[in-house]
Amino acid sequence: MITRWSPGGKPVLLTLLLVMGCSLYSIDTEIPDLSLLFRLPTGGRVSGRPMEDDDGMFLAASEDRYLYRIDRQGQILSRSDLPGVPQGFNALGVDGTVYISFRSSLAAINPSGGLLWRHHLSAPLAFDPVISADGRIFIVDASGTLTALDHRGELLWKETLNGGPGGQALIDSRGVLIVPDGSGFLNAWLPWGRFLWRFRLAGRQTAALAAETALYASSDEGTIAKVSLQGTLLWTRRLENSALYLAECGGGIAALDASGRLSFLNRDGEMVHDAVFAVPRPVGLFSLEDGLLAVGGGGGVKTFSREGELTGSGSIPSRLTTAGLSSAGGLIAGSEDWNIYALASRARDNQVWSGPGAETGNRWNRRFVGAARPVEIWKSDPDYLLLSALMASGGREGREMALDIIQEILNKSSPGDRRFPPYYGNFARDIAGEPFERPILQGGRVVNDYPDLRKEALELLSREAAYASLHTLRIAAAQEWFSDNRIVAIQGLGRIGSDPDARSTRTIAGILLAGNTIETKPGFTAVSMEALHRILAYNGSAPDRSLYECAVEVYRRSRDRMSREWALKILRFET
Repeated sequence: MITRWSPGGKPVLLTLLLVMGCSLYSIDTEIPDLSLLFRLPTGGRVSGRPMEDDDGMFLAASEDRYLYRIDRQGQILSRSDLPGVPQGFNALGVDGTVYISFRSSLAAINPSGGLLWRHHLSAPLAFDPVISADGRIFIVDASGTLTALDHRGELLWKETLNGGPGGQALIDSRGVLIVPDGSGFLNAWLPWGRFLWRFRLAGRQTAALAAETALYASSDEGTIAKVSLQGTLLWTRRLENSALYLAECGGGIAALDASGRLSFLNRDGEMVHDAVFAVPRPVGLFSLEDGLLAVGGGGGVKTFSREGELTGSGSIPSRLTTAGLSSAGGLIAGSEDWNIYALASRARDNQVWSGPGAETGNRWNRRFVGAARPVEIWKSDPDYLLLSALMASGGREGREMALDIIQEILNKSSPGDRRFPPYYGNFARDIAGEPFERPILQGGRVVNDYPDLRKEALELLSREAAYASLHTLRIAAAQEWFSDNRIVAIQGLGRIGSDPDARSTRTIAGILLAGNTIETKPGFTAVSMEALHRILAYNGSAPDRSLYECAVEVYRRSRDRMSREWALKILRFET
């Protein structure tokens, strides 16, 4: 039987293989390290590194124009059409959105597989996208253009890199964007486009790593440099060959070079062990609980202790093209034989995911979403220091001045980019949710309750429509006792759109169905139904049972024309 390709079609034989059995194993049982967990055939080569979503499921884009979602046993949970052949660069957003590059565009795919948007480019992407904690996307194309987009694909700002693209961008532990250029410099920007500093490498970047308190970067001249978060040199070290991959190891770093040699350096840049030969044609280096995992293109996989001793080995029966490490699922890799392979290994406890963007700082970034810990950022930024002092005062006057500063920054932004810096948004979120999350009681009443300031903060968050504001807006929608404030919060949820866990839609539907809201508050009902429709349109999924019942009740009970029209659109919504 001969399988033929038809324009826009898929080979029948390979499609049947996807449905028929694969070798299945369970990751949740006791399996020796580096033993094969599963092999899954696809209709084309895996393009870009496999990813892992928040549910622990694997995601992989294939040149057969499908996005596969796979469970830990190697079973296909879903197979979604892609709008073209993927180019090989991808990333996973903080809300589960998958960003995949194509020849002349970057596409955003929602968790259910629907196309959200495409941003067209003048040149193909040169490296993986990098995603910030508030959902901003940073991409570098082959022309050397750095582009910042929001989570809806709208342009925020652009810069042209000197000498063209120079290497994979990263985000450090403070949230600063670090982008190498073709002239051998590391360039640092705040996420909203303010330039901070430049640092000269000895050559073009070949690998980079964002650690907690510093940056590590290697160049094609064989030099590894440790750079402070303020852009000053801490030390350099020369290797025999240029490093292709860097990973943290026992308080220091390990470097895997092009020849397959593995070197171990301490935090002061001193070589702590003799270099050892790891794997030929390296395609990945990852941190484990107690050591390192090196992956070779020939299918060889080895683990090493922190002292550089070989502790285990395994193999994949094919030439590998891409590899990643999951938090619980071990190594997952794509190969030239059009299969996806998974091997068991012990992932590092504090490393969420070593897939696209993880070595470039995204694993630090994901910790900031909804986090309450104070972050030391922008120490050289007087506005940030002033805002911190005003918020620490604990009074109404300090909060008023903080909101005025944020508003002033917003007004000074360039046309079409009316957005405040993401971490300034933390202050607005604190003000908007303070009486609900951190109430201060005196004499049986909440004394840090300022509804007018809450509304102003909610309007800022609603206008920004950043994913990081989702939690605060949901709380305000559910707990606000002032109708105007609740409307602002619901409008913000609609503008954000992203609702992977359906909590936004359930919150709004619950408010509408409580008491006689539908009959007595027609304006509120119309705004709420419009927000629900926006969320459905963004996520591309049909209304669930609670939302469907809510739309039926609004259509049946409301006498407001706009409310009934939005309800009808929801009932007729198609994915």
